[in-house]
Amino acid sequence: MAVIIQEMIFAKKGGVVFTRDIFHQRKGVLVIEAAKGLGETVVSGLVNPERVMVMKDTGVIIERHLVNSPVLIEKEIKDLTKMAKRIERLYQSPQDIEWAIWKNKIYILQSRPITRRR
Repeated sequence: MAVIIQEMIFAKKGGVVFTRDIFHQRKGVLVIEAAKGLGETVVSGLVNPERVMVMKDTGVIIERHLVNSPVLIEKEIKDLTKMAKRIERLYQSPQDIEWAIWKNKIYILQSRPITRRR
């Protein structure tokens, strides 16, 4: 038996990254969804998140849908894109990645294969 002890983070921002465009099936596009607070609100559909579509090869933002004011700054979008690409390469399949930002640091909470369409 093993016991894992982890520090709880109090996310200022959170959400998911899909390393494939699950909405429009565009090749080479990843999707970032973000909200203030814990990403669980995005994952469970409790909030209407900010949605950012990014070209994977260049990191260029091709679409951005805001709810109110922007949740993510450009550096966070760039960093999430880089992390998501690395995770996808590691697992060698499209990923659904949950993340959080606390004290200006991105934490990857979990990653799993994309198995469903939203």
